[in-house]
Amino acid sequence: GLIVPDYQKIDFFTSLCAEISRKCRDSGYSVLLGDISTPDPLTRGQWTIGLAKEYVSKRVTGVIMEPVDLVDESSEATLEALGILQAAHIPVVLIDRDIEQPPMRSQYDLIGIDNVQAGYRVAKHLLENGARKLRFLTEPQPASTIRQRIQGVAQAVIDAGGEWRKSYAIEINPDDIETLTSMFKGKDRPDAIVCRNDPLAARLIQVLSRLRIKVPKSVMIAGFDDADFARYLSPALTSIRQPVGLIAATATEVLIGRMRKPETPPRHIQLDVELISRESTNRGAKAQSRRHLSK
Repeated sequence: GLIVPDYQKIDFFTSLCAEISRKCRDSGYSVLLGDISTPDPLTRGQWTIGLAKEYVSKRVTGVIMEPVDLVDESSEATLEALGILQAAHIPVVLIDRDIEQPPMRSQYDLIGIDNVQAGYRVAKHLLENGARKLRFLTEPQPASTIRQRIQGVAQAVIDAGGEWRKSYAIEINPDDIETLTSMFKGKDRPDAIVCRNDPLAARLIQVLSRLRIKVPKSVMIAGFDDADFARYLSPALTSIRQPVGLIAATATEVLIGRMRKPETPPRHIQLDVELISRESTNRGAKAQSRRHLSK
């Protein structure tokens, strides 16, 4: 069984679920996706708990789960769903992030990427292309993986001789056009922004186009997940590509192993990512110096 609340909302998870289904079928298992037709964000937690109960009633042999985020009481909903599965002795493998805040670790297997390294890599790319006022843009109540990306971005700025402030990680509703617009007023306007994912980056590019702010000349934009639409944006979006096939194969292998040997110690497997450079960060020549990073 799969519990992925972002399914059909984010391309990465849609592709991941398809790959997991294929890998499971290749190993002789069928896969249940549950009722995913209308996973409204406001009821995401309740939907996750209900799906866990459904899987118990259907006697699934194992579950691959993405913890809930971006909603109130998300941790409580995830823990309740996991408790339901644990009481039924159904093994669970987590994908993307743990239920514990780093550096703590839970009792569950975890498959994902090294988000700190990924954030560092995309920020280093922007700095090498001339960024001096780099910011990170996310939605409110970010998951631990997003905070790890911010950590990587911050470290890259510091390593380049700049200063990172907590306020440089900006939490904003994508529909809050007024706040998005205010970011680009005044002397402290950013010249490079890393977005938590590609949909948020696409929204930002749309707003910048309305404001007649040119990308990448005035501000460089980068995202995460390398969604299918990223290459078709204007300009095409630079993004971090996650290894969907490898994540699916690893999660499937670990879950099957967990079903066969439940006493195996929990594993935390971090996979590498790829930076896909496109026009949204291409200013031509790379910066010769980063000594003037904004303080």
